[in-house]
Amino acid sequence: MLADYAEKLGYAAVVMPNAEEALAYLAQDQPDAILLNLSLPGMSGLEFLQTLAQQGLRTPVVAISAASEAEAISSLRAGVLHFLRKPLDMEQFRLTLDMLELTGAKARLDTIERAFQLAF
Repeated sequence: MLADYAEKLGYAAVVMPNAEEALAYLAQDQPDAILLNLSLPGMSGLEFLQTLAQQGLRTPVVAISAASEAEAISSLRAGVLHFLRKPLDMEQFRLTLDMLELTGAKARLDTIERAFQLAF
């Protein structure tokens, strides 16, 4: 449902059924952002975040969960950029997608700036 909504707003979305498949995908491709449901089959969302950190992947992550406040804090400490609580407010979700787009644009500009500085 969230992927369909994101696509309706003009964003591309790839859905992975579990953390293990997401990690295999991330070994081949680098998305602009990750929307992570903390309640996953197999590896937990927090374990997934720890694995991302261990592998040095710096993709912005937004966690989505009906989790307790403690779990939300744990995910933020594990590197999540933003936390959305279920049930989702779709306007807040849309604003989060917009924020991710701006975050990605800033990262691309920073990369261009560094390359320009190295060239001159």
